[in-house]
Amino acid sequence: MTDIKTICLALLLAALACLLLACGGSPSTPNPPPPESSLVYQNGGVLMSPGGEGSIVEFKGRLLVVMGQRVQVSTPRIQIVDLTGSVVADFESPQGMTLICAYVESDRLYIFGVTDFNMGQGLSAKGNRVVRMSTDDLAIWESQTVYTFPSNISAYNLSVTPTPSGYIMGYDFGGPEYSPTWQIGFLESPDLLNWSPIAGHFEAYPFSSANAVRYLNGYYYLFYSTQDSAQNYYTAVVRSVDLLNWETTSIAAIYPTEVYQHINTTDFDLVESNGVVYVNFAVGDQSGNGAMATAVYPGSLQQMVSKLF
Repeated sequence: MTDIKTICLALLLAALACLLLACGGSPSTPNPPPPESSLVYQNGGVLMSPGGEGSIVEFKGRLLVVMGQRVQVSTPRIQIVDLTGSVVADFESPQGMTLICAYVESDRLYIFGVTDFNMGQGLSAKGNRVVRMSTDDLAIWESQTVYTFPSNISAYNLSVTPTPSGYIMGYDFGGPEYSPTWQIGFLESPDLLNWSPIAGHFEAYPFSSANAVRYLNGYYYLFYSTQDSAQNYYTAVVRSVDLLNWETTSIAAIYPTEVYQHINTTDFDLVESNGVVYVNFAVGDQSGNGAMATAVYPGSLQQMVSKLF
């Protein structure tokens, strides 16, 4: 005969489990294992320290890294450097915009960033805005708000890519009330000026952030930052034909294997020039000690994604 105390204990444990589930207290999802492999790059190294969120672009035949500097500064700044680390431009961000991305079209440089960002706490306000800057000479800039997020959204890192029908912008959103904490949504535009939300969405555990989206030959490739069970922060990649259903790969876009990278290869961006892909990314310890780095993939973007998938 089963002991009555055993039955009571089982019933109590079951009741506690139900209570935890009802209150959202299910066990946290463990971090995934490290990727099976990673793409291999050449000529990698630190470009500038401290770093910031950045984009690498080719502007009028010159490769530039555009960074939104928010580490160790009282107000956000935008810094533009060449691949030697020489500063091309350095100025205070209009309207406090930060977490930027850059895009070049028809010899014009566009910078998109979010504003209404708490520098002290590292959080953006719900219902914050996207500001667009643009220039054709790196001296005279135009800036304006091009999108305001709904009042329930806090948006972060941005990325823009051209498509056959216009443009897509990826944006990170999230906060403590989300699971996973950071996820990725999308906006679309016919002209880089008027943006509207679309149904696209991506999420991965333990988080997906610092997105870089690229469209190529019918696929959207989404590069995003995450963390594995070895406690390394790295850039993973997925692809989709509709921004809703995603194909994964066991190969990392870039994983910290070099000494200068420490435990971090996140905030990844890329541009193809003269048949090879130049990338920039953040390195460091994810605790405020970091830098911006660059490297080269010895092939075209099509060859790069064919290797990944």
